[in-house]
Amino acid sequence: MRETDFVLGLVGTGLLPVCWRELNLGRQLNKSVFVMAESSLAKELSKHFPGRVGVIDPSNPTDAEMQIIGYLKTIEAQGDSKKAILALAIIGIGLLMLAPQD
Repeated sequence: MRETDFVLGLVGTGLLPVCWRELNLGRQLNKSVFVMAESSLAKELSKHFPGRVGVIDPSNPTDAEMQIIGYLKTIEAQGDSKKAILALAIIGIGLLMLAPQD
């Protein structure tokens, strides 16, 4: 984690303690942290990561992409790094949307 420039959290149906630890470690190390979460968890996460939480809406995945792009415009990172972050985020959102719902 110390060698990363950015921490991207993708939270589906729940937030495990290990996820909290990784997100908080990123913040403690002064990394750029952005979390994409389902709407049921986004409000709670926003308390801990204000201005750094996007909502995953399965009916409108483009909105999540636009939220990530908006956040990337606010951070210091090289163009290729931003493209890689965006690509990973889109893949993660797609996987969350395709995951079986209980």
